[in-house]
Amino acid sequence: MEHLFRKIIIRQRFSDNHMSINARVEAILYASEEPISASDISVIINEPKDEVIKAIREINRNYRKYGSALEIRRSGIRYKIQLNPEYSSIVAPVSKKEIGPIELKVLGYIAANPGCIKGDVIRKFGEKSRGPISNVIERKFVSSRKFRNTELLTPTREFYRYFNISPKGLQSKSNMAKSGGEPDE
Repeated sequence: MEHLFRKIIIRQRFSDNHMSINARVEAILYASEEPISASDISVIINEPKDEVIKAIREINRNYRKYGSALEIRRSGIRYKIQLNPEYSSIVAPVSKKEIGPIELKVLGYIAANPGCIKGDVIRKFGEKSRGPISNVIERKFVSSRKFRNTELLTPTREFYRYFNISPKGLQSKSNMAKSGGEPDE
């Protein structure tokens, strides 16, 4: 995100009059690797935040109206253009999987057991989990901290942001699963 603000300081803005606000907002959403807030978009294109939010809603309405494979998803206060989930099976043969099945299992275990020992994960999922553990650490979904002769593994902010869940929300879902589906009191 910091690189965006450097560009703003240099005054490299989308302020050309021939571009509509919708086109500029859509361009920012498309180009942004991370979800981005309406406030950040507002600063980049030099338009009021309310106008940016209106543009996001209109773009999304047009996507639905014309049966687009794209949609704009909101995650907290941030927005991202993404593929509509119903098209996932169509693009599967040509798209790279973001997270493999073993990585998902490893992430699930670590998220349900924050601060677990790396050896416990390897015992649970076998030697084949060493690579996936390294992958989720490398992608910054999990932090690794030395502990005696092993490592403690804990979900990171990036994990919670990527999966759009709070630590408390994850804990309550974990408790509900352990209690057989009954919500916490």
